[in-house]
Amino acid sequence: MSQPALDGYRFATAAQFGACIGTGADISAAGLQPFAPYPGAAVRLSSAGGHAPAVTRAGDLLWRDDTGRLYRLAYADATSSEVTAPVEIAQAARLVAGADILWAAGSAEGSIAAFDIDGLARRFVVDIADSEIVDIAGDARDGVFALLRRDGAVQVAHVDCAGRLVARFDLPGAGDAVQLTYLARGERLVVLTSPSPALMGFVTKAGAAEFAFSMLIAGLRPCFDAWALSSDACARLFIAGTDGAPMGGRHHALTLDAEGELVADLIMDERPAGIAGDRSRLVVADARGLVRFEAGAAGAPASSDTRAELLTPPLRSPSQDRTARWLRIDARVHLPPGAMLEIAWASTDDPERLAQAQSIASNGKLTRARRQRALRDLLGPWKTLSFHGDETPLADESVPLSAPLFDVGDAWLWVDVALSAPAGAGMPSLSELMVLYQGGTLLDELPAVYRRDDADGGGGFLRSLVGLLESTTQSLDARIAHMAANVSPDTAPDAWLDFVARWLGLPWDDAFSPGQKRAILARAETIMAARGTRTGVEALLDGLLSDAAPGSRRRFRIVDYTADYGMARLNGAQCAGSRLPAMLGGLPATATELGMKAVLGCARLPQESDTGSASNPVQRFVGRISIELMASPREQVAWEPWLAALIGDFVPANVRVKLRWRGATSDRSVPVLDDFVLEAPPAPRLGDNAVTGVARLTEGRGSALRGAGAAPDSSLY
Repeated sequence: MSQPALDGYRFATAAQFGACIGTGADISAAGLQPFAPYPGAAVRLSSAGGHAPAVTRAGDLLWRDDTGRLYRLAYADATSSEVTAPVEIAQAARLVAGADILWAAGSAEGSIAAFDIDGLARRFVVDIADSEIVDIAGDARDGVFALLRRDGAVQVAHVDCAGRLVARFDLPGAGDAVQLTYLARGERLVVLTSPSPALMGFVTKAGAAEFAFSMLIAGLRPCFDAWALSSDACARLFIAGTDGAPMGGRHHALTLDAEGELVADLIMDERPAGIAGDRSRLVVADARGLVRFEAGAAGAPASSDTRAELLTPPLRSPSQDRTARWLRIDARVHLPPGAMLEIAWASTDDPERLAQAQSIASNGKLTRARRQRALRDLLGPWKTLSFHGDETPLADESVPLSAPLFDVGDAWLWVDVALSAPAGAGMPSLSELMVLYQGGTLLDELPAVYRRDDADGGGGFLRSLVGLLESTTQSLDARIAHMAANVSPDTAPDAWLDFVARWLGLPWDDAFSPGQKRAILARAETIMAARGTRTGVEALLDGLLSDAAPGSRRRFRIVDYTADYGMARLNGAQCAGSRLPAMLGGLPATATELGMKAVLGCARLPQESDTGSASNPVQRFVGRISIELMASPREQVAWEPWLAALIGDFVPANVRVKLRWRGATSDRSVPVLDDFVLEAPPAPRLGDNAVTGVARLTEGRGSALRGAGAAPDSSLY
């Protein structure tokens, strides 16, 4: 309801969201949402033990068993295949899959083997003889990072896809590292230490590692012994381990964000021997094989509570008027029923507090979660507005939700947005966040006498009241703007199609499929403008048959006898004007057969001089239309109860319509005499519209043309 020209800060791209401090947030080009959890229902893939699981770029699963065999489950297959693996793979502690390369490490000290991922042909072996290779991790470019130990010091070697050693650098303070993984988002290496389980993160820059964070596993779960680490190669970490005896000794597979904050927890039946995954699946190897978990889609119900939080950098309003510095916060979100959006904001004019906040935000030694908590403590109290998803016509779409900022008079503002979904609810997402500080508002539409400053008395209250009305009407504006989409054939919900069709007065039946309904509505202008005409009937049938055979040639043929065929005449000069196909006027052919009611000498073709309704040769053909429909038996059963009545109501009252059903495979027009070519009988086909005999023209009494199997002397009489 406000004017569109508004100034402010906009967050809509991955880079813009990345400038904020986010925790538990999966940021992509489509926006921001909580990390999709992996449902608790697991699929077990049995084998003689499971070790070194890996996920390929194509989504295939790989793992080895205790007997030296390599198993592979293709992305769309239900059963896995197995082959005898080369010794490096059969004894590997870790497998890393690239686009077309499979790396294996752990079978021999100081070497890494590379194989063709399909045929398992050995490509090359990388020797690092002066160090012990502890673990390897993919670099997201078909190469690997190798965790090395030499004389008590820990290093990382970077090997590219051709087997060349690109870089080698130290990991300071990671002397107890036993597992390694890599996150492409942020170019971050993460190691797991033992015997005191902890995570340490390092940012790789110019062939060196810079410390990023460190956290104890006990901070996630007390008495938790973790021994397997992996990632989705992008932004999530996976840890497998077992609770200590005081905590029950249960086995877990944990999902963490890039800085070690817990996202989801899965309880396992067996002790995990390895873990791997990508954005869509998580696999855990154990003594009985492999267990697979699938991630929920953006709109799929969450299997556990999920939450994503985003804190903006400090935003500054350029306005010098404290009563008109900020307008509102606009968030475009998809909020399914059960999900929740929380918008919180805090502000300051204190330069010292601003400097403290900027120092905390830029402190690389603190994780994002710790920085968020520190900033919330420093800048509080925060004002919060919550929105809950419900069953509305826009529940499946992104809608704008707003929070008013008219009472904020400070120049600097922070906005904190949190998306959450309980178990069983759909996944929410944020596609755009706008923080507006000036522009046209509803207050500008009021008479000038009402637009007063606080100094004049009452202006601040009125501005806040109008601003509240403006902020709370954004979803109403979205519904109003969405109304046009409800009457468009391409965007209207299925429930609206019947209403729109009856509103327009189209020939209609509720038995139409949604595709047929949309196709008819798309042709509404032609159908209604040509109602009762051949063009209108053709447009109607085009819509009805477009859903059954999209993109195919026309599946019907309309014959209007009086318009398409002329009358055959044999009276002298008029004979030259006749052409085939043509209609024979007068009585039907059966009326002249002997033994019925024939009168010799009286049966004849009509003459030009014949007049009057009793002898008019065209009289009994007027208003007769034949419609041939090519349809399968299933379609005929579904359409026959209503199609004849539908077309009968559409054409003029004096028109008689006869439907002729043809097989869906007989895509042949009715033959005409002047261009008909005899063909060999079609081979019988079983299935819909099976033909078990020989296709031929009818050979009744008075036949003019015999079928393909006729005698050579067949002729036209």
